[in-house]
Amino acid sequence: MDGNKRIGAHIMLVFLALNGMELSYTQQELSNIIYAVAAGQASAADFLQWPIHHQN
Repeated sequence: MDGNKRIGAHIMLVFLALNGMELSYTQQELSNIIYAVAAGQASAADFLQWPIHHQN
């Protein structure tokens, strides 16, 4: 279970990169959104907006 958040975040980042979407973020920002989603503190809509707000 502990690895699911990390692998999910990595897969998201690879998928976005392969599709031409470059992001600018700190590791803390990425951790915050991943943990917020896992804890139920962020909605799916929040998660979908995160990469949009972090595009280069």
